[in-house]
Formats: sequence, structure tokens, C-alpha cells
Amino acid sequence: MKQNLGAWMKKHANTVFLSICAGLLTLSAASLVMTLSPSDQASSTEQAAGIKAGLVEDKEGAERELAARHSELLAELGGIDADRIKRDQRVIRTFVLSLAEAPASSRSVRDEQISLDARWDVLGPDSRTLTEFLPEWMATGEGRHFRLTDLDIRAAGISGLDYSYTALARLEPCQGGAQFVFVTATTKQDGALTEAVAYRASNASRAGLEAVDGDQATKGESAEPTTEPSAGHGED
Repeated sequence: MKQNLGAWMKKHANTVFLSICAGLLTLSAASLVMTLSPSDQASSTEQAAGIKAGLVEDKEGAERELAARHSELLAELGGIDADRIKRDQRVIRTFVLSLAEAPASSRSVRDEQISLDARWDVLGPDSRTLTEFLPEWMATGEGRHFRLTDLDIRAAGISGLDYSYTALARLEPCQGGAQFVFVTATTKQDGALTEAVAYRASNASRAGLEAVDGDQATKGESAEPTTEPSAGHGED
């Protein structure tokens, strides 16, 4: 029962936090209504200033209490660092964008591999992202410009100080159908990528995703690690 409760809390951490915020704001609003009764409206400017100062003090106290409670909640959920997850998501998004730009490059596949290798320490001569994904991706893109229209990044696990993620990106060219790229990534505590493997979604996965275009919940399910990568692709 305790494990089930912990899992539920982990899944609904943001909801719980927002509910606490909403409850405190409701109480503050009720206090304000009671304070500004008809008799108080006739109070002097000095009394109004005192009321305002009291509300500001209450607000600051509530913010401190919420911040402390939020930290306690994160600790109870196994040390999940929400700020770190947001930072890691930005890094992964930048990585995906760098891949999205490749088909429009005037460079050869070899030169693009060298450029990405120099930009990202996580990539290297044996990286499947460079040796398998990139040549296929550039051939598929045929010099087209792609824009990132959707990116679903989810925390997949924690191992010590390393966080792992799965990401599903929808990339749309000016002409032609959307392309989907699946990425697995792992970050260190300082935000550096220690793993970043990209796959093109298989035809079956891509067809399923296009069929539910606009349904964010279903697209989220498609981003689970069970999504099939293209044949011949694997992890670094």
C-alpha cells in the first residue's frame, strides 16, 4: 500500500502541488473579502495600508511554506529534482534541433558527421546516431528544411546521479509528410549528455502516430520505450 501511494504521489506531484497552491489562494481570497467588509471600506487610508501590508506578509509566508512543502514532497518521492528535469529537457531539445537541421545542410554526410561530433561530446566514431541514423535521415530529408512541431520528453529512470529520458519528436518539412524521431538520452548531474541515441520511427509506428495526430495523450503513449526503431538501429 505504501509503495502504491508513493507511486501515485510521484505521478501526481505537480497536481498535488498545484492543489495546495489553489487551496491557499482560496483562503487568501476569502480573508480579503472578509477584511473588505462595508465597514472596512470606510476605514482610513492608514488602516487600508495596514491591511495591504498584512496581506503581503501573509503572501510571503505562504510562498515560503509552499516552497518548503514542495521540497519535502520531492524528497518523499525519491529525490526527483524537478529543476534538473527541466534543464535536461532543454538540453535534449537542443540536441533534437541539431539533428533536425541536418537534412537542410549543404554539407556532405561525412562533413555533417564531423560537425555534430565536434558539437556534442556524447557522440563519437562509434555512435549509431552518426553512423546509422544520420545518413538515413539526410537521405530522407533530401535537402528539405524541417521544423520541430512537437516534442514529448519523459523521464524514464534514475540511476545514482544519472537521469534517463525518452523523447519523441515530430518534424514537419515545408512539403511532404511529417517525420518522427525517437531519442533515448542520459544526463549527468551537471547536465551533460552521457548517452544520446536517435532512431527514425518505423513505418508502423509513424502510421499510428499520424492516425492520432492532435491527440496528445495517445502520442504520449507512443513515446514509451516500446516504440520500434527502424530495422538495424540500436543503442550506443
